[in-house]
Amino acid sequence: MVEYVADLNRVQLEPQRGQLVTEELLKLSTKSTADEGLYEVFEGQTVLTLYAVSNVRKLKHPFPMTKLVKVSDNKPISANYAYSYSLVYPHDFEADD
Repeated sequence: MVEYVADLNRVQLEPQRGQLVTEELLKLSTKSTADEGLYEVFEGQTVLTLYAVSNVRKLKHPFPMTKLVKVSDNKPISANYAYSYSLVYPHDFEADD
């Protein structure tokens, strides 16, 4: 279920330690996730996308993720979609104030 929406402010693909953008984005981590970094603490895992969001809002009416349609192929997102992001067409929603 899609329960929250947010503004996407910045995205970096294939982030690497030492890159200015990577380090700036990692500084924005919450206290609860700051130790994760680029998942260096999880052996064998790699972060492929690093992003910053703001203005997170809870939706008044959550809806199934399958209602979102991907820009890449005009197909709905599958119920078991597990990637970190997908570009989708705008969806009408009403956030709590």
